[in-house]
Amino acid sequence: MFFLVILAFLGRITGETFFSHYENGNFTLMCNGRNEKKETVWYEAEESLQRFQVINCSNQQPKVVKGPNKCSDKTKCTNRLSNSASQGGGVFACEQFTNTGTSQTCPLLTNVTHCRHYNFFIVVIINMAADKETFETIPAKSHNNHLVVEESNITLSCEFKMKHSGQIFVIYWIKYTETSKCLFSAAREPYSFSYNTHCCIDEMIEGRLLNYTSLDSDEKHVVHSITILNVTDSDSGTYLCVVNAWSRNKHVWKIASNLSIGVRNRAIPSSASVPLYATTGLIIGIIIISGIAWLIYKEKIKSKGEPSAQLPRAQAALEISGDECSPYAVSSCKGFQRNEVLYSLATRSDGDPNCTVDNTAASGKGPGDEIHTVYEVVPQ
Repeated sequence: MFFLVILAFLGRITGETFFSHYENGNFTLMCNGRNEKKETVWYEAEESLQRFQVINCSNQQPKVVKGPNKCSDKTKCTNRLSNSASQGGGVFACEQFTNTGTSQTCPLLTNVTHCRHYNFFIVVIINMAADKETFETIPAKSHNNHLVVEESNITLSCEFKMKHSGQIFVIYWIKYTETSKCLFSAAREPYSFSYNTHCCIDEMIEGRLLNYTSLDSDEKHVVHSITILNVTDSDSGTYLCVVNAWSRNKHVWKIASNLSIGVRNRAIPSSASVPLYATTGLIIGIIIISGIAWLIYKEKIKSKGEPSAQLPRAQAALEISGDECSPYAVSSCKGFQRNEVLYSLATRSDGDPNCTVDNTAASGKGPGDEIHTVYEVVPQ
């Protein structure tokens, strides 16, 4: 046997839904925080799980008040409700007791004001023996870490099969968290379906839901699904498809689907990426061009300190009369601080080695400067 405590750590009643499930156990509910002495009114849903009746706490064991005064004759209970007699769980509600402000009606799940005023508890007891007597065996669907893209649509589905044709049942879609949210409910009645009449629907998602239900010809096999439109990051979580049937004077529960959904951010569209690519390419191009320009500048500076190439024939050199010596070429270096030597190549026709070349004009030196000229006479 398991002992379950469902805690609603709230400073005041703010209209929350709590969901819990366990196997063959007692359960204890707590309303409006830990203070057990706080006066509270408790309610339990009838077998239809739609209408409530007051629980009388005057005796040691709480009992449901039946009859015409079942909602007006409210008794003071503590903040803690224990139930060890229930074989199938059920749906419960609570409110803070006041002598003047407590309404004379029972909670209505279709009343928005009531949904914001009461706390509701959906308590599921899984009884495998009762499950086999009521439902055919169909494996429950489970999709762990199922990822969807933000702003897309997602469809959640569940299916089950009843043992008997025409069986009355209720389907709950629960987003399972510490304070759970009821997203949708569908009830199979004798001749029709009713929707969102068995739980307080989460107002934030109600307008984004579509639903679909199908029955086979025998009205035993049920396929049900909901579609959440334009999913957001807040839609991530665990979703349960819970089925309830009334059989042999007790509630029989089945978790038909257990789905884990994750929502990831939408990728940046390709059209929006073009400016980013263009900017990146421009920056890289500027870096490459700057690097090439710097290398060219560096090579230019380096080349200024190297000896120049062989100069063409020195046109400014003076020729000896008679054309005995003819200057052919002059080589020099920029600046003579390094004692560079000028040399000249001359030709003559008679083999006379006495030949003088004046290179002052070609060298850029003035008269009186010491210029050593080396030459060689080549016979013509």
